[in-house]
Amino acid sequence: MRFLQGSSGFFKGFLDTPTWVGLVLSPVLAGVLVPPALSLTWAGEGVEWRRQLVAQTPAHPEATRANAGQLMQEAEELFNQQTVETRQQALAKFEQARQLYKTIGDRAGEGQSLNNIGFTYFSQGQYGAALGYYQQALAIRQAMGDRAGEGNSLNNIGSIYSSQGQYGAALSYYQQSLAIRQEIGDRAGEGNSLNNIGAIYDSQGQYGEALGYYQQSLAIRQEIGDRAVEGSSLNNIGGIYNSQGQYGEALGY
Repeated sequence: MRFLQGSSGFFKGFLDTPTWVGLVLSPVLAGVLVPPALSLTWAGEGVEWRRQLVAQTPAHPEATRANAGQLMQEAEELFNQQTVETRQQALAKFEQARQLYKTIGDRAGEGQSLNNIGFTYFSQGQYGAALGYYQQALAIRQAMGDRAGEGNSLNNIGSIYSSQGQYGAALSYYQQSLAIRQEIGDRAGEGNSLNNIGAIYDSQGQYGEALGYYQQSLAIRQEIGDRAVEGSSLNNIGGIYNSQGQYGEALGY
């Protein structure tokens, strides 16, 4: 997850960032050797690359999956360099990985790739593009019955709308995400959803509602021992009191 800085002020919500490597690689694949014929070095020849992809990958699904995982790792490293150029390079690698996963029918990998592409666009403020990819990821996760992934996608879509000031739509997606996370016992995710709902009310000046959700979020984060986000919850509660002119209370948090 990531603490977000909005374009029009301090955004107190949390976005579920990609679980970059964990969802695309497994120990079983660690020893897979990728045949030279499956090399996916990008040379800008998109049509030729896709032709070779379709022709070569079906016979080597495990090697293809390993190759896709490697591309995801490389994309993560590029993304984390946080430059415009490297993030564009990351997008290209995420897309290559997505094509590979799709070719071998790996729906989970395809959904994660779509989510990663969406997150990359989100990080660049390209909310329309991000929303399209998040919606595709959501559709796949719903079709698979991946409730955890569905909850994450709903939360991320909510963050798109929140960043655009569409608070009604954001609230609806955050509430759907919260319901799923409560259903499956995802306490960390539940804490994030509660925090995000609080941030919506906070943004609209509904401080009583916001405080209630922030306090619920704080209780969960303290319960599970997540100190980093516990600090964010405390800060958000302090912000509520500050907005109401209760400076002594705010200082305490």
